[in-house]
Amino acid sequence: GLPTYPYYAVKNSYSGINICLCQQWSVTAPYEDIPVSVKIFNETVDTLEGSIINVTIYSPDMSIAKEYKEAVSQKKTEYNFESFKPDDTYTDKSFLICADITRDNTILSRATYFVKCISELADSELYKKYRSEPTENLFFENGGQLKNTIIDAKRANLEGKIINTGSEGRYIFADIEITNNSDVAVFPVTVETQDENIRFFLSDNFFLMKAGECKKVRITFDADKASDVVIKCWNGEEILVKK
Repeated sequence: GLPTYPYYAVKNSYSGINICLCQQWSVTAPYEDIPVSVKIFNETVDTLEGSIINVTIYSPDMSIAKEYKEAVSQKKTEYNFESFKPDDTYTDKSFLICADITRDNTILSRATYFVKCISELADSELYKKYRSEPTENLFFENGGQLKNTIIDAKRANLEGKIINTGSEGRYIFADIEITNNSDVAVFPVTVETQDENIRFFLSDNFFLMKAGECKKVRITFDADKASDVVIKCWNGEEILVKK
């Protein structure tokens, strides 16, 4: 009965402002050039004046490999940047690409994608087949799974605190401030209740936080009282936030 990762992905996609990476392939060959292009979808009256497009490519260890920035132009919806070529440290690893629109240090939209760089695709015949025709999902013997890669990445340090509580009808809510006090990004940040019997939903969940970022999320409990909250991530220790 709890919303999972796809719920929050769809929820965020229905917001009025969205940035999307024009991702051609989620699996690439070693040293293959990766095009970097984004599109903006704006279904609001906001002109996005003063906004900045940021595209960040992370190394498998979650440090920044490449950053792209460009001011939003009212006449453009698609932005193309220099392609990115992974080196040998990416082979048989997954890595993240984060695209966002910010204005005055406020995130208007953020989308996170992952790419898997696989040694098997160095085989030209397999590469040609994989790219030219529909095919079954390939099983890659050398791994490269996203979770395993991030678990082995540089460790991050999160802090969390409840800064506000209240009620809306029969629901109890708490506003949580989460801070990434480290020099690497953290993914995915997930928030849940310590009491597994309480149903809940959040303003956002399963998200990426860049180094040094602070984010506020609201957790709403389908209960007559709040619960302690647990914050988890793949490349950091879980923390308990007391109600």
